[in-house]
Amino acid sequence: DALRSLQRALALAEWHAADEPALIRALQFAVAHASLLSQGYGSALGYALFESIAEEIKANGRPEDDEDLFRALSGLYMGGSSQKSTEGLAIGRRLERLADSPTKRLMVCFALGNSLFWHGEFKEALAYQQEGAALAEALPAEERTRYWSDDLGVLIRAFQVWTCWFLGDMAQAQVAARQGLALARQGGQPHALCFVLAFVAAMHWSDDDARAARRHAEEGLGLARRFGFPLWQ
Repeated sequence: DALRSLQRALALAEWHAADEPALIRALQFAVAHASLLSQGYGSALGYALFESIAEEIKANGRPEDDEDLFRALSGLYMGGSSQKSTEGLAIGRRLERLADSPTKRLMVCFALGNSLFWHGEFKEALAYQQEGAALAEALPAEERTRYWSDDLGVLIRAFQVWTCWFLGDMAQAQVAARQGLALARQGGQPHALCFVLAFVAAMHWSDDDARAARRHAEEGLGLARRFGFPLWQ
């Protein structure tokens, strides 16, 4: 419902307020975020909007747009792999160069902790994840969601779970799993909870614990079906 309403607002603004670029950009961001949260990180609409904002800022080259560029790249990063883009690590490095606050650094730690994990660089990935987890503990909830609508403290712990398993530290993997699940439940964010449940299930599956893997996967699948998250289904 939010997505449809925001799309209508954006269409009206583009027709009746073409001379108000700040309003149009704010609505583009709103539609893009709603797209990725309602359609999953594979949303083509969300990816296209974040990409168009980033390209527009690149073309204008104004330093005052750095804040919006960071936001656009953050969204582009989240949807990239689902659009068969392999630029995640490069986007993470771009974000790192733009990060000038602890909140932005948290987004950097998520992005690079994520991409380095998928590149098999587990030790370097864990370093970013540990830094991000520490930053998340010191930041209020609104800061942890400033550059992404999910709580980045939850998402970082999800990656920590599987990273620790690959590094042979099952004890720390279980600690990260408990922390991530508790934080997601506390925040009441079903999308973030699906995220961490998927990684906890993957960790148990990798550890040949079929019962625990199934328990967490079934909970995540139930949530994904209830709230309509196709990616997590």
